[in-house]
Amino acid sequence: MAEIKSKGDTGGLKGTLNGEHLKLSSWSSRTQLKTDIDDDLELVGIQNDLRTSILSTGKKGLQAYIAANGQILTDRPELRALFEDIASRLLAGEALGLEDLVDALTLKDNKGVSVNDPVIALERLVGDTVS
Repeated sequence: MAEIKSKGDTGGLKGTLNGEHLKLSSWSSRTQLKTDIDDDLELVGIQNDLRTSILSTGKKGLQAYIAANGQILTDRPELRALFEDIASRLLAGEALGLEDLVDALTLKDNKGVSVNDPVIALERLVGDTVS
């Protein structure tokens, strides 16, 4: 029997691994673990949606995406460079941290289907600082 200890986002969750089963010490620990997993999966989904949106420009690439969705960045070269860096890492398959994801969602133009992206970004940021 192996003891599993996890610190950080799980609030000091402790469990015991016996074969294939993980016994969690309390109902609140299981609820918190489920919430943490749901939050992480939501982040993956948001990143995947953004990556798909950038890739939808086809062979034209990131510059074409920025030309169509980055009008706000036209007169802000430092912010454009930041967005390009974050988007390039995302396209390379790198998982973004919460801060980078918030930057990516708020630096681009948000219209049409992405009109709620800044709201999603802020909800994630607030949720991360509260928990």
